[in-house]
Amino acid sequence: MDAGKLRHRIILQPRVNTKVKGELIETYPESRWIETWADIKPSRSSEAFVSRQELAEAETDIIIRFRKVNPQMRIKFCNRYFHIIGIINYEERDRFMILKCKEVL
Repeated sequence: MDAGKLRHRIILQPRVNTKVKGELIETYPESRWIETWADIKPSRSSEAFVSRQELAEAETDIIIRFRKVNPQMRIKFCNRYFHIIGIINYEERDRFMILKCKEVL
């Protein structure tokens, strides 16, 4: 893996569940955001019709330097959001991670 390919600036946003009037609300507090460099590679896309609405999904591999990441985080890139569906330790060397992500369009 070449670190020079990490040319996109992304933000990892940890999810916080807050209880408001007995209802759980998902928030992504700006104070906990983590900025890092990444390589973004679209891998697959699909379309489906659900309840008479067209739903498009795109799967993307996002490669970052090794750090503490969990599937409850989401990734912000420009004005797009990605949900993490899998985490791979690239070559099991604790240097880079491949985040398998899904973007709902």
